[in-house]
Amino acid sequence: MIERENAAEQARLEAARRFAVYHIRENGDDCHFTSDYFLSPMQAAYRYRLYDRGELSAAPETFADAFIETNPVSLEYFGKVCADIHSDNRVTALLEFDLDEGRVSVCDSTDNEWQTYSLHDFSVAAYKAFRSDYRSEECRREIFNSSL
Repeated sequence: MIERENAAEQARLEAARRFAVYHIRENGDDCHFTSDYFLSPMQAAYRYRLYDRGELSAAPETFADAFIETNPVSLEYFGKVCADIHSDNRVTALLEFDLDEGRVSVCDSTDNEWQTYSLHDFSVAAYKAFRSDYRSEECRREIFNSSL
């Protein structure tokens, strides 16, 4: 009985979970994972900016290492979600960082359309959104989106 209740609770927690799905290419290596902490393109852009400028206290060796508590996913799962972001209602955004080519592609959960930006433009938009500590999340999002 307790095991069944625990399993039901785990299923409920997993169904309520929200995460972004990432593909990062850096130095020819590919990494696919989910992150429960960096859910939006704006949060990912700010993480990239800190990584690119060497401002993360952990000093990760790769950009993928700059994300905390990630869960690896298969290329097949990534492809399935890319084909239709609505195939898994827990997904908040899809992000493909290609550090080798200097670009990032983003698909958020509001539509199934991809948009591609240079990493420089993505980083500058994050800078503009986060340069004041006193802005609300909504205000930051508006600044970030208008800067792209």
